[in-house]
Amino acid sequence: MMKTVFWLYDSLKTKDTPLEQKRLSSLPTVPSVGNLGYRGFLLHNPGNVSGIGAEVRVYNGVIIMTDQGHTSAYKDSHGLEQWLVEQARAHGEGATLKAIGK
Repeated sequence: MMKTVFWLYDSLKTKDTPLEQKRLSSLPTVPSVGNLGYRGFLLHNPGNVSGIGAEVRVYNGVIIMTDQGHTSAYKDSHGLEQWLVEQARAHGEGATLKAIGK
């Protein structure tokens, strides 16, 4: 069974490439994530940090932001997903990442 690991956006503020819509290229459609296998990283923004949605999923090179029922997709042009993989590995999730092929 896969476990879900959550990070709060506040803990990611050290990232060199912040999640700001003005820095991301929007995509014409929001891709489907699916229910089985790797579903990326789910970030919550409980502090309502300006410029990103309440919920952010980073999945297969795409950043999906949801806020107040509106969902938008952006290209992960800054390597946020890879950075999250590295963070997960550094926090003891290496076996989980290996199981999903990351």
